[in-house]
Amino acid sequence: MVRPANWPALQRLNQVRAPRRMAIGRELKIPLAWMPQVATVAEVVFVHGQVALNGAGGGGQSPDRALAMGDRLKASDVIRTAADSSATLRFADGSRLLVAAGSEIRIEQLLSVGRPALPAVRLDLQRGSTEAQVAPAPPGRRFEVNTPALNLGVRGTDFRTRVDAEGTQTRLEVLSGRVQTLAGDA
Repeated sequence: MVRPANWPALQRLNQVRAPRRMAIGRELKIPLAWMPQVATVAEVVFVHGQVALNGAGGGGQSPDRALAMGDRLKASDVIRTAADSSATLRFADGSRLLVAAGSEIRIEQLLSVGRPALPAVRLDLQRGSTEAQVAPAPPGRRFEVNTPALNLGVRGTDFRTRVDAEGTQTRLEVLSGRVQTLAGDA
């Protein structure tokens, strides 16, 4: 959140000793947590077969319903695809995600951060597979796919992710670009 009282911390972070003599055009680092954050949505652009949406985060508080083209998804929504079924989502920056047959994915975060707006997308793939086409973006933008075994962070990348039925193994195939991996919670 932007707070004028944060100036001493900003000064320390950027090692500015004399703020009244700072050079014009000097770049400053501002923590993402201090930037304005606005919730965004993902749009369903394609549905094939039986695809269910649980809008209560899969906690059983809301019954599943059929996902339809044009639906707008928000953080905490869970998508489940049956055999021979799939869905494609489009995010605010134009990135796309194909949720393949036999998959379950939870949308953890859909935000627009700062000005200019940088997308922050975090997905949790519990089982099955996805294929993502992530639009190139400037530094600070986040697109993450987390699995029980790995956390994947990407920029301007086409990749596939698959989690086995037990949730113990994750397979990653990078088609173009780069993917950063970190050990997951498992």
